[in-house]
Amino acid sequence: MEFETEKCCDVMFIDGIAPPPYNNSHATSFIAHSRGRHVTDDEPVALYFLKSLQVSFAPSNRTTSYSRGFYILVDSFKRGSASSEACMNNGAVTVHSGQTVLFGTANFGSGTYPPNMQCSYSFSSDLKDHLLAISMEFETEKCCDVMFIDGIAPPPYNLYNYQGFMQRTFQFASTQVITMNFTSDGTVQGVGFNGSVYNIDCACGSGVYQLTPNDTLLQITSPGFLHGAPTYCPELNCFWTIKFPVDYEVMLNISDINLRTGSQQDQFVIADNFARVLLSTNSTTYYGPTRFIITSGQVSINFTSASTMVLSPPLTREGFLVDLRMVKKYIRRTVITFTDDSFMADISTRSFVEGLNVTYEYSITARPGKKVTTHFFTTLNGIANLEIYDGSDTSAAMIDTSFLYNLTTMDGVPMSVRSTGEKLLVRVRPNLFNTKEKLDFQAMVTDWSQGTHCTHGINSTQPYGREENKWKE
Repeated sequence: MEFETEKCCDVMFIDGIAPPPYNNSHATSFIAHSRGRHVTDDEPVALYFLKSLQVSFAPSNRTTSYSRGFYILVDSFKRGSASSEACMNNGAVTVHSGQTVLFGTANFGSGTYPPNMQCSYSFSSDLKDHLLAISMEFETEKCCDVMFIDGIAPPPYNLYNYQGFMQRTFQFASTQVITMNFTSDGTVQGVGFNGSVYNIDCACGSGVYQLTPNDTLLQITSPGFLHGAPTYCPELNCFWTIKFPVDYEVMLNISDINLRTGSQQDQFVIADNFARVLLSTNSTTYYGPTRFIITSGQVSINFTSASTMVLSPPLTREGFLVDLRMVKKYIRRTVITFTDDSFMADISTRSFVEGLNVTYEYSITARPGKKVTTHFFTTLNGIANLEIYDGSDTSAAMIDTSFLYNLTTMDGVPMSVRSTGEKLLVRVRPNLFNTKEKLDFQAMVTDWSQGTHCTHGINSTQPYGREENKWKE
């Protein structure tokens, strides 16, 4: 039955004897007090009676701006005992971490469900930092066969009722227990329902990880990814910091990344020791670089997700998987000592004669009382990783060079970095995964500064300091 009546004065009375379990439904008073426009909210109301019923409708003579009316379909059926035989996985189930439990009507997709069904489910989890989630599609007799679900939304909206047709959705629960009850009467049947319940791990495992020569491998994933979760939890804020010795480097490989469709708030970021962003994406499908070399002794990964609880069903597994491998740096060392006759040295691309899978180290010593300055004539982003230590070795403070990566051009006065003392250590690591045909890194080191050594201009005919080359592993 559906109806739309004048709110104040149109009255419908239905009188009869309701059978169990409907005999406490107060059908007559329900109809009498449910008057007005759209009172059935486009959902038919089913009432059940034994043997006979009487319907009376008293319309008023008031005029309204909308159409008024009602329709009633009457059907008879033979009463039968409620059965759960066609209910798949009926009963109480504890869903374990990473587990998927199927439920639904047995003939879904190939036939209709039988009359007088009564399916009762209780899915629970007692695990901390886990969320239950449900994915279900549903098609039943719209008027009479109803599914009640409790626990997938917070109060006062926690009790959902489904009837008719519902496309497949994916929804996280608001509690640790989901209860579902489906009943069908003895009249027309429908296709039924089919779904899955997941127990998804939401624990990030955030923290600081230390790679060592005896522990060189690490895997970072979105929570639940390795346990087969179809997607990741809402409201995540995961942060991992990976540290490693400066004589080593980390090869970072993004094996898989697939963020949620339509959720621009989901964000995946990789940064180095100086918070220089190597990658930042919220893309559903990521097409950027997937391999990076980290040389600065630290890399951080941050992942956040939106608070959305209801999603489109994932078509593929959503989340990310990052593999990190620490390897010893293969160092080509050059010692540069400046003199009054030789106070400049080129450390540009042409010095990468040993290939790209090498760290080129320059140990520079200025003349007494002077400081070492490095001038950069090309950008660094995508070209090379740069480490500069304010001293003779890697125990000295590392100088922040992140500003050099933010530049897209190097027009005008070149950017530079200066030591606080007489020594500077520069490490240049070409980008092994560079997509360009040729690397173009150009830089120069000197201890000359304007106003302190006017007899030799910046264009000295003796540009190189005294060099000593050797391999260091």
